[in-house]
Amino acid sequence: MPRSSRKTIFFTLLTALLLLACSWIFSQRVQRVAMESYVPESALGYFEVRDLPQLLDNFTSTTAWQKLAPVYGLPDKLSYLGKAGAFARWTGIGPVESVVLSRAQVAAVITGIEVRGEEVRPRLAIIAETHTGENRLRAVIEERLPQLAGRAYGQPIREATEYLGVPVMVFRAPQGERRLLSAQIGGEWIVANHPDSMRACIETRLGRSPSMANSNFYLKAARPMVEGTTSNGSDLFAFVSGQGVVRLMQFASNLVAGKVTSATPFTGALEGLLADISARTVDAAAYSASFEKGVVVSRYALLFKPALAEKLNASIRTGANDKEGLEPRALKLAPATVRDVTVINVENPITALDNLELAISSQLGTGQSFILHRVFIGAREALLGLKPNENPAPAFGNEIATISFSDALADRVLLIAARDRRLLQHFAEKFLTGGGAAIQREKYRNIELIVSSNRQRGAAAFVGEFLALGETEQLKHLIESQQPGQSLTASPQFASAQHTAHSVPVVSYSSVKAEIAEMMTALVRRVNGKAEPHSADPQSALAALPFASSTTSLNAQGLFIESAAPFGNFPLLISLLDDSAGN
Repeated sequence: MPRSSRKTIFFTLLTALLLLACSWIFSQRVQRVAMESYVPESALGYFEVRDLPQLLDNFTSTTAWQKLAPVYGLPDKLSYLGKAGAFARWTGIGPVESVVLSRAQVAAVITGIEVRGEEVRPRLAIIAETHTGENRLRAVIEERLPQLAGRAYGQPIREATEYLGVPVMVFRAPQGERRLLSAQIGGEWIVANHPDSMRACIETRLGRSPSMANSNFYLKAARPMVEGTTSNGSDLFAFVSGQGVVRLMQFASNLVAGKVTSATPFTGALEGLLADISARTVDAAAYSASFEKGVVVSRYALLFKPALAEKLNASIRTGANDKEGLEPRALKLAPATVRDVTVINVENPITALDNLELAISSQLGTGQSFILHRVFIGAREALLGLKPNENPAPAFGNEIATISFSDALADRVLLIAARDRRLLQHFAEKFLTGGGAAIQREKYRNIELIVSSNRQRGAAAFVGEFLALGETEQLKHLIESQQPGQSLTASPQFASAQHTAHSVPVVSYSSVKAEIAEMMTALVRRVNGKAEPHSADPQSALAALPFASSTTSLNAQGLFIESAAPFGNFPLLISLLDDSAGN
């Protein structure tokens, strides 16, 4: 056979094989579904992971991971898992479990929250659209579900039932009411901890009940707010309905105040107030996280009732600094050693606070408005000992900031920009002498400290254009840092953080090295089986991490928060998972 003929046959066969391979890979492609179409309309909210392998790959591609993983001795296993998962997702080739996991879209759905005294029981359902064959998924469920129930309950009691023709497997704890329910509908796997959650998800999947995708207007409005700047959607997305916000506020008030006021009627009043405020002011909340430029960008949106959003936008305006594109002045006073700093920069903060109360009160009934007014009066009195008939607005400048040196409340310093220094000092001295306390004046590095004899009221000093309130030692620390090169804005961690170019009323920066150290240690323990980092001292690598930055603003729909951090909320998520796995 002539050489040219052999070449022709070879290239023809090669082309045919390539076309066949491409056609096969194309047939195996994952066609993403809208997970909200699986979420019951009645759910309080849900949390979605769009692509597990891509999430892992993006996580290990962040700038912080590339610098810290070698220091902690973490192998390339996590990076490899992300890439191997992507291969399995595209081709369908690999161990059955790996293929199922790599192709899955996962949503965690909250259908209810039970509060029994101090015990909180969320009703949860995990929905996984695996994009794999029914038999493949069934094999994974039959192998792994009993193992999962065994780890959770020891010797569970196994039962079989059905709902609307869908088989449901139930594993009960030998004692108590805990249970694990599992159902499969085609390539979808539903796992729930309560029968009501399972029934709601099955009804929605079968089209017997509406889903959030078809009936929730606020979901359609919230998603673009938090995902609008991402080209392919966010890696993580969460949505909480208006009713969900109400229940979460009730839960938060019970959690925070329950132990202190459990024997008093105040707990019920606080829960009622927060529930009423939430129901009358908030329509929904949303969250997204995406990987952008080597960091994790998180976005939060709180959708207000239109009337409230309009009033807040009309009455709360940013201060002059932001309008002129200048950095908040308080940031230049903050030491580079701070844990976090938050600056509120609005035109006349006291008036803005009054406008906020009026805007919220306009949405409430008479009784709840009265309670809210008492809360605001109490906050003003706690801040500077202000009485209801006192107007401190002429004394306050545009900026109020809080500086924290640690998580302890005593390590916080409050900075208030002075519009009228003499009047602001008057209010400060009045606060420091409250309850019959005396004050003592002393000089520290040529700055006068006014110290209360009541340690709980602390001390005050004017540092630059700001009145500083806090513990004496923290004020001295603040004064000592007023040297060239020692401020937050002069630190490389601040310089490498992402900075907003927009005019916003609230901006904050925080060190995240402590929580990242906990996360890396947890990963080392899980991946390598030990808690020690590879490097003898990872602190230098942690100290070089940029600060997390956050901005809060108002728009026509409500409150919007955008933050950029080396790992976003993943340190918290991984720590929670590590704690639950260890228990």
